[in-house]
Amino acid sequence: MTLKELQQWMLNHDEEDSWWVAVDGEVQDNLASLPDVSKVKEQFPASQISVLHISNADDEDAEWIIFERDPSEFKLAKDKKGGSLKIPNTPTSIPDVVDAEELEEEEDPVILEPKTSGNVASSEEFIALQEEVDALKQEVESLKALANELKKPIMEAHQVLEEREKFLEISENSLFDKAQKQEVLQTELEQLREELHERERVLNHREKASQR
Repeated sequence: MTLKELQQWMLNHDEEDSWWVAVDGEVQDNLASLPDVSKVKEQFPASQISVLHISNADDEDAEWIIFERDPSEFKLAKDKKGGSLKIPNTPTSIPDVVDAEELEEEEDPVILEPKTSGNVASSEEFIALQEEVDALKQEVESLKALANELKKPIMEAHQVLEEREKFLEISENSLFDKAQKQEVLQTELEQLREELHERERVLNHREKASQR
């Protein structure tokens, strides 16, 4: 794959520009960006340069991609070195054998279109994320309002429970006081019974003694 094709792949998959590079099968120590890979290819034009994206590094079945120079780079290099091919300044002087496709291939391979489209995509993603964040904020506010509404009956029920607990406590205290009073009365009644029994015994004894 060429530099343009790899850049387009990154845009399509929304991946970062970070690659492992191998020169004739020997993996380099550090990660590199595509411009750096292109420089490696310039340094070793006769070697096979392969790349593997960092996202596929953990995939044992991932295949390395052979990095190829764009055909237009060869044409431009030949023009600069041999001077046999010259691109005229005006469209009227273009030879008939050169068609529009060849002219597009002869343009500089380093284009900013992917970066521009990437910036547009990033702006659209940012706007979409901002809208999503705003929507989440509104949802959170709605949930807070709903929680406040649900708290009202819970607080009212809690208040009713507290009032009932106070009433039960007062009732228990009142019953306890009544029970204590009843116990005191019961004790007094027992004492009176004993006194009455004692008086009856004394009277009976006196009565028997008088009859003798």
